[in-house]
Amino acid sequence: MTLGLPAMAAVMVDLIIQSTPVSFGAVGTPIIVGVGGGLGGDPAVDDRMAELGVTFPEFIASIGFEVALIHAIVGLLIPLFLVCMLTGFFGPERRFRDGLAIWPFALYVSLTMTVP
Repeated sequence: MTLGLPAMAAVMVDLIIQSTPVSFGAVGTPIIVGVGGGLGGDPAVDDRMAELGVTFPEFIASIGFEVALIHAIVGLLIPLFLVCMLTGFFGPERRFRDGLAIWPFALYVSLTMTVP
């Protein structure tokens, strides 16, 4: 859906917005299988868990929490970044400042995407 913008703008928005949630993939598969299967039994990971005093499931949960925190922070900024990119590259006056003018709406949109 281009909403009156060039097709390249629609592709740019789609590619950027879909880069945010890739760490969790399909119901957390990259975290559960990738990190859990990839780190299991590694002596360096076992040493780090011993230093922290946590079990392997707690270690995986902490990795998931840290990734979720990063996603929450980045998720708040992505809609504003996208609007600035659209107005800067494809807007009638080609000014990034025009995108910053709607920051309250961009913040609202980002909260509706990241909170659920």
